[in-house]
Amino acid sequence: MFKKARIDIVLVSSVVLVCLAGIFTLYTQDIDASAPSYRWIKQLSFFIAGLILMLVLRKVNYQLLGNISLPVYGIAIFLLLVTLVPFIGSEIKGARSWIRLGPFGFQTSEFAKLPTVILLAKYLELKERDIEHITSLILPFTIFLFPMLLIVVQPDLGGAIIFAPILLAMLFVAG
Repeated sequence: MFKKARIDIVLVSSVVLVCLAGIFTLYTQDIDASAPSYRWIKQLSFFIAGLILMLVLRKVNYQLLGNISLPVYGIAIFLLLVTLVPFIGSEIKGARSWIRLGPFGFQTSEFAKLPTVILLAKYLELKERDIEHITSLILPFTIFLFPMLLIVVQPDLGGAIIFAPILLAMLFVAG
């Protein structure tokens, strides 16, 4: 499950510089404000949490994620269904697509993207030679359509539309 991973210094340095520039921009906005918002502190805390998460996740063998992709996809579908329940899912800007856990909240459609992509990648890996037949595309479209339809029901059309180019790009790369 764990392996030694190399870090692309140029990529990580570029991302860190862009994040720090964003934090600095928020900080400079607070300097001149009559009532500082301290948004930069929140952004800085997310940046530090992201760095820690990156250091932990770089040790995980990403190829093993395919083995757990189906159960995680099932959890994502379950969470998309749970958001439709009025007393569980939170409505923000007309879309019932959030789950609140105390002071924190997360958008289930964003969580659903990663397991959907990993499951389709695993399927395409297993069916590498059979992709040429049109019937082999039924399951990939089903894998993507199910969360897309649940997201449209929330209603979050923008969140659902993002799935389409991801599917098409993956099928294009798969051949």
